Amino acid sequence: VISKGKEAIDKMWKESGIDTIQSVVKKSEAFNQFVDKSNEFITTTYPQTFSRDIAGSKKTDIIYELSSYTTERYVKPTLSGFQSSR
Repeated sequence: VISKGKEAIDKMWKESGIDTIQSVVKKSEAFNQFVDKSNEFITTTYPQTFSRDIAGSKKTDIIYELSSYTTERYVKPTLSGFQSSR
């Protein structure tokens, strides 16, 4: 379940094209859209696909795991990139 969630987040990141955008303004707009979309996916869309046999606490763990993954892999590096470009 977690690996499928990570794959979906990776795909969202690729589709956002943030890595290829040169303009800081456009990059930050795309980044904000990615964050909104991934948050929506992690907290709302994806949990609706969990099978009924996954207990509530396990669902919370999965959501936390995916949020941490997104933060560490995409959010933190991108934000530090923005700060260094100033």
